Amino acid sequence: MTPNVQTRSKWRRPVRLAAAGIASVLVVVSYLSGVGGDADAVDVRRVSEPAMPTTQPTVAPTSTSAVVPASSSHGVAAAPTAPAVARKAAPKTAATQTRATPESAVLDWVDAVGRGDVKTAAALVGRKSRRYIESLGGNVEGFMKESQEGYGGWVQSSDRQTTEIELGAVDNAPTTIVVLSGTSRGEGSDGFRTDAIPAVRIGGGWMVEPTAFRSDTGGRLELVTPTRASDGRLATMQPDGVISANALGTGDFYFSLEDQPAARVQGERAGGGARATWDPPGDMAAHRHLLVVAYADGDTLTAFAGVFDVA
Repeated sequence: MTPNVQTRSKWRRPVRLAAAGIASVLVVVSYLSGVGGDADAVDVRRVSEPAMPTTQPTVAPTSTSAVVPASSSHGVAAAPTAPAVARKAAPKTAATQTRATPESAVLDWVDAVGRGDVKTAAALVGRKSRRYIESLGGNVEGFMKESQEGYGGWVQSSDRQTTEIELGAVDNAPTTIVVLSGTSRGEGSDGFRTDAIPAVRIGGGWMVEPTAFRSDTGGRLELVTPTRASDGRLATMQPDGVISANALGTGDFYFSLEDQPAARVQGERAGGGARATWDPPGDMAAHRHLLVVAYADGDTLTAFAGVFDVA
C-alpha cells in the first residue's frame, strides 16, 4: 500500500514499457521502503567503475617530408612547406535538449531511460553530470543504458507522483529538486520508493543533473536524523525533532518537508566534511511526512528523499 504523504503534488501516468534488466553502476539517490541498508548513510557514490568505451576519436599523428620545389613560376626557389601532420579530430559537441519545466525534464528523462532511448536521455543530462561521467573515462549514453534498471522502473509505475522543491539559485542557476514517489519495479523490487532528481535551468530550458558529483569526492550524503529503523525505513520522530545530515565538502544544505520551499543551511565543518542541522519551524504534525535533503558544493549537486512518521 502506498504511504499517504500529505503533500500538494502532481500526478502523471507514464507509458507502460518493459524495462530490460541491466546491472546499474550508480547508486540511485533514493529511499526504498522495506529494503535494508546502512543504518546511518545514504551513499550516492559509484559502487563500481567498469571500463567504459570512449567516443573521442584518436588519430596517431603522421608526418611527411617537406616538399621543396626546384623553382617557382618566377624561377626563384620557393620556401619549404611545413610538414603535413594529421591532427587529432576535435571531439564532437554532444547534442543537448531542454524542457520547459523541471518536472517535464525529469519525467521525459526517466521515461527515455526506461524505454532504452539513450540518445534522448543523454541529451537531457546537464553539464555537471556529463563532466563527472566523462571524468571516469565513460560516455553519457553508456551510463544512461546502465541506469535503466534503477530509474527505468518508473515507466511501469501506475501511481507515480511528482513533487517539486525549489532551491533558488545554486551556482548561479535556478535549481529544483523533482521527487518521484510511488510503486516502482526497479532493481528487483516492487514497492514504494522515492527518488530525488535535481533539475537546473540552462538558458531558457531545464536539464537534469542525476550524477552531478565531484570526481574526487563523489556525491556522498549521509542522513544523520532521522535514523534508519532495522527494516530500512526512516525511524519515527517526535514533533520537536530536528533533521541533520553530513556531506563531503564545505557547501550548503537544503531541507524541505512536503512541498515547501527549501530552507538553506550553511554546513559546519565536521571531520573531513560538513554537517548541517535544521529545526523545522514549530512542531511537526503527527502524520507521515515527505523529507527532501539536498547538498550543493561546486560540481556536486545531490539530493535525497524519503518518508517518515511523527508520533
